[in-house]
Amino acid sequence: MSPRVALRFDERVPRDRHAPIDHAFRVWAASRHLAVTDAARADAVFTYGGDDAGALPASDGVTGRPTMQHGLPWYFGAGTRLDHLVEVHAWVAALSEHDAPVDPSGRIDRSSSMAATLGVDPCVAWAERHLDAFDRVALALHPQLDPVLSRKRSGVTVLGTHDLDFLPVKPGDTGVRLARNLAVAALTMRDPRLVASITGAASTRLLRRRPALGGVDAVMELERRHEVRSTWNVLVAQLHARDANYAFDDSTVRSTLDALAARGHEIGLHGSYTSAGRPGALAREMATLRAAGHDGRGVRQHWLRHAGAPLYQELSTARARYDSSFGWSDACGFRHGMARPFIPFDTTTNQPASVFEVPLVMMDVALSDMARRGVDPAVHAAAVLEEAGRHGGTVSVLWHDTTVSDTQIRRGVGPLYERLLARGDRWITSAEAVDAARPVWLAAGFALD
Repeated sequence: MSPRVALRFDERVPRDRHAPIDHAFRVWAASRHLAVTDAARADAVFTYGGDDAGALPASDGVTGRPTMQHGLPWYFGAGTRLDHLVEVHAWVAALSEHDAPVDPSGRIDRSSSMAATLGVDPCVAWAERHLDAFDRVALALHPQLDPVLSRKRSGVTVLGTHDLDFLPVKPGDTGVRLARNLAVAALTMRDPRLVASITGAASTRLLRRRPALGGVDAVMELERRHEVRSTWNVLVAQLHARDANYAFDDSTVRSTLDALAARGHEIGLHGSYTSAGRPGALAREMATLRAAGHDGRGVRQHWLRHAGAPLYQELSTARARYDSSFGWSDACGFRHGMARPFIPFDTTTNQPASVFEVPLVMMDVALSDMARRGVDPAVHAAAVLEEAGRHGGTVSVLWHDTTVSDTQIRRGVGPLYERLLARGDRWITSAEAVDAARPVWLAAGFALD
């Protein structure tokens, strides 16, 4: 049986700070497989705030000047009281993004992220490192927790995911998509090397009598060879020009999803482009997916388009178990500083959310963009997974099925997916990861849908 811990607050800690700190404490407990209970039944009781020698240090909860101290970034300023719990809260709530403006595509710009605000490397899981530091504080107060807190987990579990933004359902669809990829490379990105790369890759595939674009079948075969099952997110609504080219009720779409499900892959919802801004839209789209016979446990927003915390209430209404939309399309890293599925904090309600957030730490188009800036995508991808592995993490990676053939992004980034599959890490679906995490987070006292 896991040790039981409890948190109580000194009477001088303002009431409005209780929920955020209690949430951070439960995040720590769940991450260490500790159960949270009341003080009367706990094996170890922590007191937050106050002047007693055995109390946890409490900052004033007012943002100070961000600083680096003891090898860690401090959003609230370190001062003399190193309050790791308030820093964990800042990361898992993404406080710097609260009420942040959105870019022309309706996404919170990366410049508002915690990493950018603090001026630190986003490819370091900073919340996890604060949790590690809090372990040392906890052990100093309660040495009896040593058997649990000293049992460090290592190695990374990878969740392969694929967003179905395009499917060739009509004659000519592939040619139109290839022309679009070339137009984006030439006119939007103004990247002649990418134009040449796409043209060369498509020509080579056609000469070998293969489809000009890669696709679902190619990725399924790749994952079959490596004995991997993954998560495929499908759009069920066409309400904007940036939504998918296909209709969900098309026979080709339905047969594709059935083939994926038959091989044990998970089918999730790709929330349509405008769904996050239309109350109830995700619930309606999830109902459509489930009516077609798929579980629909998780969501990833198309274009990663959302305005932050308000998304959690829509996910709850849709009865989703998890979301995996909080990543970046132009960079890799740990947006919330976490390297495992976790329960985020909803700053609009000042309460924990009721769904898991699965960290999306890298995607193909971000690696392609980084390659254009001179970064080696293979080295960068390995570094991100190594950081996750340092914490025994479980993280999501996104490769669109249309990129594995090098006919959309920079040459070498699409096929990098197979190199990641061959690393020897553990690979499971997103739903399997959340199902495994769920009992631990329930024991930590989270109310989950």
